[in-house]
Amino acid sequence: MRFTDLFRTSSKTPPPQYNNLNSNINRSSEYIFDLSINQEIERKLLKTINNNISSDVTKHGSSVMNHSMQVDIPRMNYYINGQKISVPGSEHESIVNYSNLIMRPENQWIQENIGALSSFMHQGIFPDFFGAVDSWTASNGEIWNIEMITLDRNHTENDFYISSSGIVKIMSQAKVKNVMLKGGDFVLADVNNSHFSLQLSFCVVKNNGRCMVTPLMQGSDRCRLKVKKTGMM
Repeated sequence: MRFTDLFRTSSKTPPPQYNNLNSNINRSSEYIFDLSINQEIERKLLKTINNNISSDVTKHGSSVMNHSMQVDIPRMNYYINGQKISVPGSEHESIVNYSNLIMRPENQWIQENIGALSSFMHQGIFPDFFGAVDSWTASNGEIWNIEMITLDRNHTENDFYISSSGIVKIMSQAKVKNVMLKGGDFVLADVNNSHFSLQLSFCVVKNNGRCMVTPLMQGSDRCRLKVKKTGMM
């Protein structure tokens, strides 16, 4: 499943209390959301990630790559200790690059724990992130309850960095086609003037013999969503 397809998922969430989009449907309006990834967002996201790790490793083992990461390697940009392994359009060549790198002694930790790492180092992390954010406040004070966003697949770049030190980083930049609000309404966006960027950083540690994702706490994680609204649907 593509990242952009994940952002088309329907919602059964009851209508929110906010989403006060009072501007005329035909009038273009610009909204900028600079989201502070606070401890509450981080707590919710890490709970989801660690629950998924526990489930995946129990089912498939600690050294087996999750299928979602396997199919995403040629679609996204994956790096191991700074070396790119992704070959666009070729899952086989990408996996060969991965296999060659993890055979190096310094990457043994990655090889032994790829089951946990691959549980969240793929496109599924993005809907998990949106699920951890209760509401978004624009620069003009307006509050949106966002379920998902639809990205322009031709202008989306997702980078996944894995380090043998246990530090992992996820970075995304994309143009936005529309925003799905909780309750089912859509905000239509001018794709050439609407953008999404996100950076997430974590530290993966061993806890009682099993991998656990913890906050990196370096203060560099951020998210920005800019929407040039063209209408509602």
